[in-house]
Amino acid sequence: MLRARYRKVTICARVQMPSGMKELSPVPAVIRPVNRFLIVAALRHIHECVGRGSTGGGGGGGVTKYAVAVSPADNGKVTPDKTSAAKGSVVTITAMANDGYALDTIKATDKAGKEIKLTDKGDGKYTFTMPASKVEVKAAFKQTASKPGKPAEEMKTVVVMQIGSKTMFVNGKAYEKDAAPVIMNDRTLVPIRFVTESLGGTVAWNAETKEVTLVIDGKEIKMTIGKTIEKYGVAPVIIDSRTFVPVRFVADELGATTAWNAETKTVTITKAVTPVKTEK
Repeated sequence: MLRARYRKVTICARVQMPSGMKELSPVPAVIRPVNRFLIVAALRHIHECVGRGSTGGGGGGGVTKYAVAVSPADNGKVTPDKTSAAKGSVVTITAMANDGYALDTIKATDKAGKEIKLTDKGDGKYTFTMPASKVEVKAAFKQTASKPGKPAEEMKTVVVMQIGSKTMFVNGKAYEKDAAPVIMNDRTLVPIRFVTESLGGTVAWNAETKEVTLVIDGKEIKMTIGKTIEKYGVAPVIIDSRTFVPVRFVADELGATTAWNAETKTVTITKAVTPVKTEK
């Protein structure tokens, strides 16, 4: 029987559990006049409840989570918003390509290899509903022709020649040749072999017929030394064992543009370069 200075009380407690607040069963205790509680039994009871609750809510009724695994990908990065999730949860996957690349394919599969539906949310984000299984996400990135928002830079060849000079320039690089451009009968003549080959074409010479054959961009051009080209009113000539043609011929027949600087007596020939396509 308790002495008069002790009083029986009942302790009621609530604890924060992973699933929310939990009301604990009332626990008997004793209060002293100095306001100190003998709550050893109560604390033991709370400790046991919390210990069970931390594993998912006592009695084995916790939520099971499954792993979300992402396979490494070249030329880009794939990131899930969570590394594990419970069945029915929505998981968001973000796929970011490196510069010069774009997402090609992305797929999610469960433990059995069954494909899981992905919903495209835009801006490289995809979502899926978590099954009761581990999920693996795989993505592949492909190279693009140019960076997004930036047009591919135009490629071109620039040939610069000066009347009387055997030093010629192709895209800024100097070449010493054995023939220099000349002015004849008020026409600027240039060595056709050097110009054609600098622009990516080929030149063939038939000594027997004195015929020159040019091939550039799939186009074949034939001309004969000493025979007037009607379109230009002048014939190709040989100077110092080299074939010369009017600069206008270069512009019209080789698909280039020409510019003449009378002050420096310089001819500039510019031609856009067609990228070569190769089969993979």
